[in-house]
Amino acid sequence: MRNENTMTVQEVAKRLQVGPQRIRSGIISGKLPIGVAIKQSDTYSFIIPRKRFEAWESGKDLIPVINNITEIKPETKEATRIDMADFAKQLLNLSDKKSV
Repeated sequence: MRNENTMTVQEVAKRLQVGPQRIRSGIISGKLPIGVAIKQSDTYSFIIPRKRFEAWESGKDLIPVINNITEIKPETKEATRIDMADFAKQLLNLSDKKSV
């Protein structure tokens, strides 16, 4: 089941007019701060939040992300740091629940 909140490596590559391997390498190395790579045995899975990519693509996202993101709760204006690996697991859990 396709998740509208995320993009595939192929979708990003097409939008940026580059090869998919360039996107994968950029995410793994941290030079392309649009998503997260999760290593599973010998392969990687990629999670690219659509809003994150679109903010980066439009230049609205000029703050570098180094293995974490900040979430601001609108009701309290409280900022909390979220580990990207935990964020990725939450996204995977959401997509698993939707496909059931």
